Amino acid sequence: MVSKISSRKEVAVAWAQKKVLNVKNFFVKNRQSIMTVGLAAGVVIAPQIAAAAGTDLLTGQSDTVNGTFGEGSSIEKYFYVAEVIMSLIAYFKARSPVVFMGLLLVIVFTRIGFSIIGS
Repeated sequence: MVSKISSRKEVAVAWAQKKVLNVKNFFVKNRQSIMTVGLAAGVVIAPQIAAAAGTDLLTGQSDTVNGTFGEGSSIEKYFYVAEVIMSLIAYFKARSPVVFMGLLLVIVFTRIGFSIIGS
């Protein structure tokens, strides 16, 4: 069988046409996914645009939020109690003291989170 030797230009044109068809097929096959990602991006961006142009309506509520969710609040204490109870349940199921290391990590992250909320 004799193969026909093509010029470099013909090979490049054929390769480019194949790539264009691959890209076209990708968009045709994934049209629903692409539309979903575009819609999600619009939903994420739209509130940012609205917030940039508006005024803060909850400015006077910062003391209430800090008192309820800030550092040293009752919600923080409830979180600590819930974390201890959940770690005890996990310990009784797993019978591994490593669970308590996870408790320490969760308490540290909770402490950091509530200090950020309170500031």
